[in-house]
Amino acid sequence: MIKPIGEPEERSEVQIRRSSVNLLEQMTIAADDLRIQVLNFDDIFCGQNTCTQVVEGQLMYEDFDHLTPQGSLLLVGKLEEKIKLLLSL
Repeated sequence: MIKPIGEPEERSEVQIRRSSVNLLEQMTIAADDLRIQVLNFDDIFCGQNTCTQVVEGQLMYEDFDHLTPQGSLLLVGKLEEKIKLLLSL
């Protein structure tokens, strides 16, 4: 179902739509290879029950899979943290 831009979605709907990606993430984590890291940002865009394309009044997604420039900038700090952690291994 197509929803208006910025309208919150049920977290369960988003998880179902992302089920193949979530399975791939779980399999990667299960490989237990320190050279492979999975970054999941669901908690940034989702609360306990709903997910949204809008954070602090800014649209974060162009579509289901592509971030806007603002969405990318929101994640920069998280990516920097993870890269620093990986470089210290």
